[in-house]
Amino acid sequence: MSVRDVSLIEELELPHEAGMNSADVLHILTISAATALGEQAIAGRVAGGYGANLILLGRDPSDDLAAMKSVTGVIEGGR
Repeated sequence: MSVRDVSLIEELELPHEAGMNSADVLHILTISAATALGEQAIAGRVAGGYGANLILLGRDPSDDLAAMKSVTGVIEGGR
């Protein structure tokens, strides 16, 4: 994981530290981000017909956003 990646993850923890729950932060990271980019029809969800770019984590980030640092794999373009 690069320094840039860790910095992004630490930035995602800021709304949580300000009182936002983890599920809402993850929603912003996924569905809301895709919507803001106008790509909600192809990105932001794990579902048929959506892009298959995923990070696999060793822990559940909805319990603890620090789990975003536990990357165990990456799937890009469905591979």
